[in-house]
Amino acid sequence: MSSQNIKSKNHFVPRHYLNNWLNESGELFVYNLLVPNESYPIWNSTTPSKFGYRYHLYTSFENTKETDEMENWLESEFETPAAPIIEKVIFNKRISPEEWKILIRYAACQSVRTPASYIKFTSLGRKLMPESLNETFYDLINNRKLNMAPSDFVTISKEEKKLSSRFKHSLIKDESGQQFLKVETVFDRQFWLNEVRRILSHTYKVLLNHKWTILCPPDGINWYTSDNPVVRLSYSSEKKYNLDGGWGVKGCEIIFPLSPNHMLYTLIGKKSFQRNHIIDRIKANQLNRILVENAHLHVISNNSDLKIQSIRKRTVDLELFNRNKKNWEEWHKTQSNSHMDFEFTR
Repeated sequence: MSSQNIKSKNHFVPRHYLNNWLNESGELFVYNLLVPNESYPIWNSTTPSKFGYRYHLYTSFENTKETDEMENWLESEFETPAAPIIEKVIFNKRISPEEWKILIRYAACQSVRTPASYIKFTSLGRKLMPESLNETFYDLINNRKLNMAPSDFVTISKEEKKLSSRFKHSLIKDESGQQFLKVETVFDRQFWLNEVRRILSHTYKVLLNHKWTILCPPDGINWYTSDNPVVRLSYSSEKKYNLDGGWGVKGCEIIFPLSPNHMLYTLIGKKSFQRNHIIDRIKANQLNRILVENAHLHVISNNSDLKIQSIRKRTVDLELFNRNKKNWEEWHKTQSNSHMDFEFTR
């Protein structure tokens, strides 16, 4: 098991994307949301190559051999095709219908490939999977789906087959001799990557049904971005909203800044603004606030905008800071062990 010949430095926020927030000195401004002490700098300046990556975030396995196939797939299928289209957006050039699809698919990619997405996925999975499996078995038994002919079943894609490989099952008996079907899985890196591939191969297509546009801020306001740049806003009022809106849910706003002056945007179920519509200051400030609230650990700006500090205060916690640092230092070892333990205890 060797990682010498694979790409281990995995940028979950692509460098070509971050380039759009560089200032005249070729630097990004980073506002850190978790810091070890009060004296920690409020703003750091950095470059795209030094930000938005984790080692072995996308490393997976083919049997016992490490592979960077997922990293290469994300780069070739999403990042590389989207880069020239984002440039067209910035320079106000015409975008073809096919290019819009590539841009929307890229937004889907940036929504599910981040550490924040991994954390949310594993948390929800552990919470919802037991109930979901119980409901599935109940339906199978009560609807007698076990007696269905093979032709009645839906064809399963290779991505779904990969996902199903992360489940193992066995028959067990209780003290009375009654048999039960036991199903086990582990919500680890491999499960998450399989799910990311399934979403980006199939589920994302619902996004193509919506009316998308590019929004521009008024003078004096620039769009922020972050280490979790795509927002799914379900908004009822200033005091009643959440950031877990569904990709196909009417009324959900999907927000993805492409540069300080350009934002990919849709309001599901509603007619879209004209491209490059300049929105009013109240809405622009609201969207920027939501972008900051959606950030995981870092907010990005092309200047040290003091408004960000008033929107979201830093968490000053040495223990939490060190624990997060240690978890990522041990990430690859922990995830690799999880995969091997699962595979070889079948």
